[in-house]
Amino acid sequence: MRLPAVALLILILPCIAKSAGITDERVSMSQKMADAMVQSGVHNLYVPDFCDSNSQPIGPGGYFAAIFSVLLQKHANGLNVLSRVAAHSFLLKNQWTDCDLGKTEVLGKFAAALGADAILTGGVTPEKNYFFVDLILRDASGKARIHWVYQEPYTPYTLGAFPASVSATGWPFYFPALDGVTYPKPTKLQHPLNPPDKLGVVVVSILVTTDGKVDQARVVQKLDAGDDGDCLKSLKKWHFEPAKDSEGTAVPVRIAVYFRFRGRALTMPPAQMQYPEDQIPQQ
Repeated sequence: MRLPAVALLILILPCIAKSAGITDERVSMSQKMADAMVQSGVHNLYVPDFCDSNSQPIGPGGYFAAIFSVLLQKHANGLNVLSRVAAHSFLLKNQWTDCDLGKTEVLGKFAAALGADAILTGGVTPEKNYFFVDLILRDASGKARIHWVYQEPYTPYTLGAFPASVSATGWPFYFPALDGVTYPKPTKLQHPLNPPDKLGVVVVSILVTTDGKVDQARVVQKLDAGDDGDCLKSLKKWHFEPAKDSEGTAVPVRIAVYFRFRGRALTMPPAQMQYPEDQIPQQ
């Protein structure tokens, strides 16, 4: 039996299931790194975006850096993790990016201005359905101190965050619930006109623009072509209160929307949108 349209509009709020394995792995890695940092005498840590081999900012590098920055601060005792918002503001004023911290002179000026005694650099390599992250703790002179390797499998939610949205300058990246960026709030929803007669989940990655519209939608997890198309059509009619940065300015963000189907209905999801895999509170 099909649910009435009003009920469907209530049930279609984006629902994203927590991936306990990834959450646990990220927390465990963060605790391991934080313990080692404290033992090595680190007091004030900065986690810059992890850059590519050409020392350029990349979306996945910004994503993992922002996540580990929050988790290190949340789970470490005796370790202060510097604000990435304040750091980015300082770097932009000097026409630098996080990737310029690979230069000894820039790192020295940055460390002196913000009081950092260490930074956590890294590199992200996507390979065979996994993200591989090389992590290196460096002192204020840039010398490598400790090396870790972290990996996690692709998930529709993580893939739904890319390509990451960026500021007008092309850097930094915007990720909802990270670096002071809020999550966009849905204000107008439209259910799929023909819900599939099956169980399953369709995950769609969308860009929520600064005027709250949906753009650049793409399916990252399918049921079948027809069902996916209905989800994409419905999303064209959605509208959001846009995400905002730490200064209250509307910014574009990419999010993953989950449509959970059960027969001809949508299952009841949590009513609140959140950053599920990491359980990171909005800042």
